[in-house]
Amino acid sequence: MGKIKRPLEKKSESLRKKVVVKSGRKTIKEVDDAALLSKIGRESAAQAIRESKALGLTITYMENGILYEEDAKGKKSIIKKFPTKEKTSVHLKKGKTIRVNN
Repeated sequence: MGKIKRPLEKKSESLRKKVVVKSGRKTIKEVDDAALLSKIGRESAAQAIRESKALGLTITYMENGILYEEDAKGKKSIIKKFPTKEKTSVHLKKGKTIRVNN
């Protein structure tokens, strides 16, 4: 029989422990669920791209505001260019007070 799953009572219980090997030593590192899901998503996307190329399908992706289509042989074609945001010299942070003089 399998283990009985209990609902999480605290946020700290949602952290997973991962054994990391660094220079011959084993260390335990806590990994947040979001980071774990992000890693799984990247690995799944890479696998899907490899499978699509093996089947001869095209891959569509966006890079630096440009929408590309790449065929299985690696030939890229531009589908559409999107306008990029202009960089401003004003750097505001959440909670910062702005004073306006008349």
